[in-house]
Amino acid sequence: MGFDECLLIGQKFEKLAISILGEEIEETCTDYRYDFLTKNGVKHEVKADLKGNETGNIYIEYQYKGRKSGITKTESEYWWIFLSEDTYYKFKTKQIKQAIKDKKYFKIVGCYDGGSKGLLFKKDVLLTYLDNGY
Repeated sequence: MGFDECLLIGQKFEKLAISILGEEIEETCTDYRYDFLTKNGVKHEVKADLKGNETGNIYIEYQYKGRKSGITKTESEYWWIFLSEDTYYKFKTKQIKQAIKDKKYFKIVGCYDGGSKGLLFKKDVLLTYLDNGY
């Protein structure tokens, strides 16, 4: 799957996250900073890993075409990960960054014909960061 296809899927899940959140949106953003900003000033990033349920892994991008991206560039306070329309997790971004700092990923991988690089986490390991007080 190429970047453009992934972008369309991402936009679909951004709309779903906004609907789930149920708050008024101040703006949406199309650059690296965040995906949407609520009226109360909270920034959200939304990602979809549609193979996550099948593999038990979650992919977190940190680089695209040799430049920082994803988790290393975001300004978001919350990082949503959708594994399907019915399965999602809403992390504080700092929880994912802590998991990276703790080196809880098990593999560094590339996607999109080598343009994207990311970290693979076992889903169960990453989910321990949801409730650990970070």
